[in-house]
Amino acid sequence: MTNMSTERLDELVIPQEPVDPERLSRILSPYLRLSSDGQFRYQTSFADLSPPEKVLVVLLGELAQSSLGLSTDDRLNPVEIARKAELELGAAYPSLRSLEQDGVVTNEAGQYRVDPSEFERVVKRINS
Repeated sequence: MTNMSTERLDELVIPQEPVDPERLSRILSPYLRLSSDGQFRYQTSFADLSPPEKVLVVLLGELAQSSLGLSTDDRLNPVEIARKAELELGAAYPSLRSLEQDGVVTNEAGQYRVDPSEFERVVKRINS
């Protein structure tokens, strides 16, 4: 490939913007806090969320932990998501499939994470 065609292909790449930590904190704070050892401490309003919203809050919590250096990865498997979201697997799986089909969650070899490029859509899903 020539340099010129590579430059043209580079124009197709959407740069991944980091999630604003302050905004992430504002979105999560009504629903969860993180202990110093990285454990989730749910606020009472977490119980009012739908299963897909709980999944999104958990995955955003993982993103926050990763950003703070409290974990090495922001991806979780369905069993971990169900446990952390306090959901039965029967509620977690359909939620994950729906969120993945919506494009707000990505699945990489059975490990799920919030797609940072879809952060605004994730926020709207939680705040709807």
